[in-house]
Amino acid sequence: MTTKIDPEKETAREAESEHELQFIPASIDFNGSEKINDFFTKFIRKAEDGKGHLEATFQGRPLDGEVIDLKSKGLEAVVLQSGVAMNNAAEDKSVRVIKRTEKLTYWNYDRIPSEQDRFQQALNYVQLAKAFHD
Repeated sequence: MTTKIDPEKETAREAESEHELQFIPASIDFNGSEKINDFFTKFIRKAEDGKGHLEATFQGRPLDGEVIDLKSKGLEAVVLQSGVAMNNAAEDKSVRVIKRTEKLTYWNYDRIPSEQDRFQQALNYVQLAKAFHD
């Protein structure tokens, strides 16, 4: 089975909010829409310790985060929507881009994000791999 991304079926780029896409250290078994702004985003605040990171809580757990400018790393995040295969799982699928963003808010549990985090190392690896292939 192959999956094809159809760039022609892309939706229009909307104005981005500061925290449009967020990466949190949790697994959420839910697939659908939720009022993230009402219950999470509007409670994000800048830390008062002067280190320039963000603070929030998720289900009572403290989170420390930062906004990562993906564009400065030569990257862009996309949200994909999968099409349904017509007959079976072995059939080719296509997906379409439903959202693009150049910023990502990255969170850690009670630890200020740094270049030593696996997520940020993975972003650096993508840049390194790109440099090898260029």
